[in-house]
Amino acid sequence: MDELRLFIAALLRLLCAQGTIDANELRSLVEAIDGEDGNADGRHRGPLLPEADPSGPATPPSNSR
Repeated sequence: MDELRLFIAALLRLLCAQGTIDANELRSLVEAIDGEDGNADGRHRGPLLPEADPSGPATPPSNSR
């Protein structure tokens, strides 16, 4: 578990450093995903990816910087 946490920290820091997402956007996304099951408890047991939209490809998050 410690090694997984280390790799996730490295990926998140890289994404923030590259300007792909900022820390506030990431926190907002985490909070939104956490509440998807109606219980904001710091856990996520749902799917890793959202359901596919049959009308076309997924749109990446906007980069508002």
